[in-house]
Amino acid sequence: LINSGNCHIGLYCDSQQKLCMQQKNFGDSCAADKECSTFNCLASGTCGKTADTPEHVGTWVYIVVGICIFGGMVATLIGLYYLHRGHRRAERDKRMQYWREQNAFRQNIIQMQESARHSIMSL
Repeated sequence: LINSGNCHIGLYCDSQQKLCMQQKNFGDSCAADKECSTFNCLASGTCGKTADTPEHVGTWVYIVVGICIFGGMVATLIGLYYLHRGHRRAERDKRMQYWREQNAFRQNIIQMQESARHSIMSL
């Protein structure tokens, strides 16, 4: 019985023939990862690239990603600006309401003083 530990580097154990077989190259047909020199048997039944092979993308992908990142940053800043503006407006309205209440209170006190002064003077 032969297993993969008994085969030399570059060979794999064929379980049907019970022999060490030469590993297959990129694009050859395969049934398991161990049969490929890249150790990557694709679902289509062919040996694929190694898993650590870098995937090169076009320049346009970098441009689109950069534009999306920049657009997201701008949208975030605009959203935060409008959110802050709404909070600022609400706080200003609260201060204006407080000022009106205090002013009305002050006017009532002044009016009470005037009424008291007139009533004392009329005695």
